[in-house]
Amino acid sequence: MTGALQPDPGTVELIVGCFYCKNCERACSSKVSLTEIFTDAKADFLDAGLDFRGVSAQTDDDLCSRCRVCQAVCK
Repeated sequence: MTGALQPDPGTVELIVGCFYCKNCERACSSKVSLTEIFTDAKADFLDAGLDFRGVSAQTDDDLCSRCRVCQAVCK
């Protein structure tokens, strides 16, 4: 990290919760490689002492039927 931006908990949660489906990249008209940015950010988070290993995204228990289709299509 350059120190230009400090990682706030919400941003860290979004980046750590990324499953690299690349939907954000497909939606980006500028073709920004967001997953590359997220990979670099995760490395920076670890370097800064933020330990998120073992953390994954959480689903809404009221919405998720546990079919795991999302895992099958996740890239």
